[in-house]
Amino acid sequence: ELIELRLTRHEMKRVMLEEKQEEKQREDSGSTLQRPTQTVINQVPTQIQSTTNSLTLSELSKLFLESRVGGGYAEKTILDYQDTHRLLLEVSGDIPVESLTHE
Repeated sequence: ELIELRLTRHEMKRVMLEEKQEEKQREDSGSTLQRPTQTVINQVPTQIQSTTNSLTLSELSKLFLESRVGGGYAEKTILDYQDTHRLLLEVSGDIPVESLTHE
């Protein structure tokens, strides 16, 4: 089950990185057509809208994980959160939280 979960996360990461690269290519070519997303997770915007004193994703992740440790969550749960956060940061970059939008 653990191996299957890791493969699923690896596949999710691969698909998200491919989608991000394709979106960048569409932006560079001036195309405005949108294709349906292939993943359940919406892609995080790559352009930063504002950077005034906003927490970054890594800072937010640290605060979140610290709150879970302080809240007595199980170590495995915290490690799962940490893995998920690492995946998000790897795909989207350490962007300001306020630059995120619902799309």
